[in-house]
Amino acid sequence: MTSPLISTPQRAADSPTRRIAHALLVAAEPHEAAPRGRVTVSIGVASGDPAAGHAPDDLLGAADACLYAAKTAGRNQVSTRG
Repeated sequence: MTSPLISTPQRAADSPTRRIAHALLVAAEPHEAAPRGRVTVSIGVASGDPAAGHAPDDLLGAADACLYAAKTAGRNQVSTRG
């Protein structure tokens, strides 16, 4: 999941994404094909403000980079950049 949040402070973006990851961990939804046998999530979050020079494409690229950092860190991870 990639979550570009325009004009959203990083701290405000971080909390809901961590709640999503935690909710999936607690739900322990079965997934036979998954290595751990349940659904997991990796989330990359980038926040920025176009008025401060953060272009939407740059923000999306940063969120994508955070997603891959979360995937590299393991299952049920959130990586942010603000």
